[in-house]
Amino acid sequence: SLKQRLPEYMVPSAFVVLESLPLTPSGKVDRAGLAAGYGKRATAGQEYVAPETATEHQLAEIWATVLGVEQVGVEDNFFALGGDSILSLRVVARARAAGFKLTPKELFQHQTLGALAQYAVKMESPAMAPAAGVESGVAPLTPIQQWFFRQQRPEPNHFNQALLLQLEAGSDVESLRQAVALLVQHHAALRLRFREVAAGEWEQWLAEQETHEVFKHYELAGLTEAEQREQLEARAEQLQRSLNLAAGPLLRVAYFNCGERGGRLLLIVHHLVVDGVSWRILVPDLAAAWGVAAHDDPAGPLLPPPAGTSVRRWAHALVDAAHDPACRAEADY
Repeated sequence: SLKQRLPEYMVPSAFVVLESLPLTPSGKVDRAGLAAGYGKRATAGQEYVAPETATEHQLAEIWATVLGVEQVGVEDNFFALGGDSILSLRVVARARAAGFKLTPKELFQHQTLGALAQYAVKMESPAMAPAAGVESGVAPLTPIQQWFFRQQRPEPNHFNQALLLQLEAGSDVESLRQAVALLVQHHAALRLRFREVAAGEWEQWLAEQETHEVFKHYELAGLTEAEQREQLEARAEQLQRSLNLAAGPLLRVAYFNCGERGGRLLLIVHHLVVDGVSWRILVPDLAAAWGVAAHDDPAGPLLPPPAGTSVRRWAHALVDAAHDPACRAEADY
C-alpha cells in the first residue's frame, strides 16, 4: 500500500473514479470540476462521527461551506479534507462572524473538528466589533501603499489584478449586477480613493458609496468563437485602463454572454486594494451575494459580516506596527 512507501501526509485522503477528466474550454484539467467529484465525504477509511454540541454543528457547517464538502464529522481533520493555510483564514473569519473566539494558530494546533470545538468559545462582546453603518472618510496609507506611491509609476491608475471566470449559459445577468453592487457596498476597500495632496504625498479615503456603474454587460452570442475572443480581449483592455485612483472606480466587473459557449465574468481590481488573499474572500462573497439576489431573498444572510477590523482601523494598526521599535530594530535583518 502507499502507506508502506510514503509518509502519511503524502497519502491521498480519497480516491475517486471518474469516467473522464473534466476539462476547461482551453483543454486544461478543470481542477474545480475534479474537486466536485469528491462527493459526500473527502476522508476515506474513517467512520463518520456526527457532531453533537451546538458548537460542533456550527463549525461543521462552516467547514463544509469553505471546503466544499457535504458532511463533516467530529473526527475529521481539516487538512485531510483539503484545507490549507488560506482556507483556514476563511474558516476563522466565518467563525468570528458567527461569534466564536478563534485564531488560525488554534486551527493548526487542533486540526479535528471535535478538538477545535473545545477551544472555539463564544465571545460575549467581540473586541473588534464592526463599526455600525457604512464606513467612509480619510484613512492613513498602509506601509505597502506608501511604497507603491514612492515608485512614482508613470501610469499609477493602471496597476491591476484580474480574474476571468467561466459561467454557465443563460446566467441571470440582472441578479449578477445586483450582487456586484452589494459586494462593493459590503467591502469598503473597493470604494477607496487616492489623491496627491502635495508633491509625492498621497492620502486615501473611503467613499460612502460607489457613484460609478462598475458592472458591464456585453452580448457576444451572435459572433464566432474567434470574434468573441477578439471582442473580449479588446473590451478587457479598455476596462483595464478605466480604473481611476482619484475619481474611481477601482473595480470593474464585466459579463460577456457567449451564447451556447456560456458566459465569461471578468473582474479587474487595482492592486492597491486587492492581493492574492483578497481574491479568496471576494469571489466566494460575490457568489454568495449572487445566490441571494437570484432567489430574491433580501432578508437572507447576504454576506458574512466583516471579520471585525475596519479598513481605517487596520491601516492605523499597520502603520503603528511599522513604527514599533521592535519592528524597526529588525529592518536591517
